[in-house]
Amino acid sequence: MADMARLAQVEDAWDALVEAGIADQVVPITYMNSSADIKAFCGKHGGAVCTSSNADVALEWAFAEKGPDAKVLFLPDQHLGRNTAVLKLGHSLEDCVVWNPLKPNGGLTAQQLRDAKMILWKGHCSVHGRFRAEVVDELRAQIPDVRILVHPECAHDVVLKADLVGSTEFIIKTIEAAEPGTSWAIGTELNLVKRLAADHPDKRIVFLDKTVCFCSTMNRIDLPHLVWALESLVEGTVVNQIQVDPDTEHWAKIALQRMLDSHDPYPGVVIDRLWNVVLANRAAGMLTVGVPAEPHPRHRGDRCDERREGDARDGKYSVVENELAPRLGLLRVWGGCHGRWCSRAGDYTHIPNGSDSRSTAGGAKSLPPRGNQPCRYFPMQKRTCECAECTRYTKTSAF
Repeated sequence: MADMARLAQVEDAWDALVEAGIADQVVPITYMNSSADIKAFCGKHGGAVCTSSNADVALEWAFAEKGPDAKVLFLPDQHLGRNTAVLKLGHSLEDCVVWNPLKPNGGLTAQQLRDAKMILWKGHCSVHGRFRAEVVDELRAQIPDVRILVHPECAHDVVLKADLVGSTEFIIKTIEAAEPGTSWAIGTELNLVKRLAADHPDKRIVFLDKTVCFCSTMNRIDLPHLVWALESLVEGTVVNQIQVDPDTEHWAKIALQRMLDSHDPYPGVVIDRLWNVVLANRAAGMLTVGVPAEPHPRHRGDRCDERREGDARDGKYSVVENELAPRLGLLRVWGGCHGRWCSRAGDYTHIPNGSDSRSTAGGAKSLPPRGNQPCRYFPMQKRTCECAECTRYTKTSAF
């Protein structure tokens, strides 16, 4: 999927938006499954990154950034962009146009670009693009009580026929919470479907495609190469190291930071391969109160030597035992619509007196109301804690 949007192609598309006179109204949003230079492009042009879990939050943020005339250039997965805009934000299919990088001017007129709210890049996931609406109909005929559960990277007509739509995490949690004896047809990568079927033998779980098709990109990561890489590291040799130039890194991080900031007032962090927190939003500051000022000895290095108390955005913190790991675990008892920590888990809140407002640089900002209503920003999941202070939903905002 990432290869379907090359930097030169995206720059050509942006030039067309400039010529159409609408570039100042467009916010570029890229799916996490994109190259570093595409993330950097979005950072340079006022845009952000999103995941399948928070695409609706990213789009809401983007449209709010530019006001009533705002438009979004969504890449590289057209299906995730279309499904989120139409089914979660209430836009129409007529508000969406598809930019084909292989056609002159993307196959669109300047007027079509001006009329659109969502400019969708003609890209897709090779696995999720295989699922077909007619297979859904056939499975319903064969298994009358089957529930159809699909990823939002599926085509729009498939999503419309599904019972439930959500990210990989949502799919896993849905199956975990499902009643024994229920039947499910899942539209996502086959390895995950097979693993869910093996882990839940009390449920009937089938693949939503007649043809067995593994993700060729994911399968490039195999056990022999993993062992080789690990053994090389033990010997002190770093193999296949990926390096990004400083300018690309700078702007890509800005795009990632905007994603995290769009989650406020909920904590959000980005963790690197050394398990250090390298980016965080303001709300994540509550996770770093009292964390040791020195980096953990197992995680010293260039990415974790600037550590200051209070605001996670000011330093680098290791996600290790007795440091941030327990705090990140506490995100699972964060009251998604309650606005403060569950008292059973310990008081890590910096909300004064447990009130529903919090001090920010711009003054007091209201948190979501108390109560058991689902949060509008996230697909909430029921928690196990039943204490009176808690709502019964949770969401971890870690990437």
